[in-house]
Amino acid sequence: MSATAGVEVPDQIRTLTERYTRTERLLTLLVAAVAVIAVFGAFVVLPYFAALGLSLAAIALVRVPLLETEGELHLRTDADPDAVRNEFASALPPALPFQWGGAETVRSTADGGVYEYSYLFGRRSITMAVTVRSGPETRSAGADCEIDVTAGGKPWGRYRVSVEEDGENTAVVVAFESTRRYALNRLTQLVAANRYQEEAYAAQGYTVVDRDWSLTLGRA
Repeated sequence: MSATAGVEVPDQIRTLTERYTRTERLLTLLVAAVAVIAVFGAFVVLPYFAALGLSLAAIALVRVPLLETEGELHLRTDADPDAVRNEFASALPPALPFQWGGAETVRSTADGGVYEYSYLFGRRSITMAVTVRSGPETRSAGADCEIDVTAGGKPWGRYRVSVEEDGENTAVVVAFESTRRYALNRLTQLVAANRYQEEAYAAQGYTVVDRDWSLTLGRA
């Protein structure tokens, strides 16, 4: 186990996060290479100003936040329901392994956790905050807890977690939705996360029974 700001992060999750990051970066490079080839081809076959306009439009399109994600995960675990509820209400909720697994520092708070990252060789940083709500309000909505996530002080995503005993096991349903729009150039993160999601849950003692997610144009 490696400790970060008093919160223990499993080494297995650290390793999976590193693999996720490498995959995401490789996909980003591949997409960039395809884009460069496409732009070069446009200048070869089209008049200069037509190719220039098409290239600028394509660059703008992939950077405009248009997309939203939502979906549902069905999990099974041997842990008892109360232990599962406590895990999802902790600073390291099982639904966000690549977020806390990739943070430079993780701090526990009274209602969740805070993850800190730096980039551009430490010249810039961003903070992701996780706030967990539970009680009569969430139970009336059919969830044991709700997890709201912000990045840089702006909405990022919301998770609704339902836990119930299922024979000798515990069944967990995690419904998720983005609370911000994503640009096309962020799809590499979704693809990489989808690749390692089941392994990340297995490392935390959960089996993914079923999963479903969709990508839609942002609602007005």
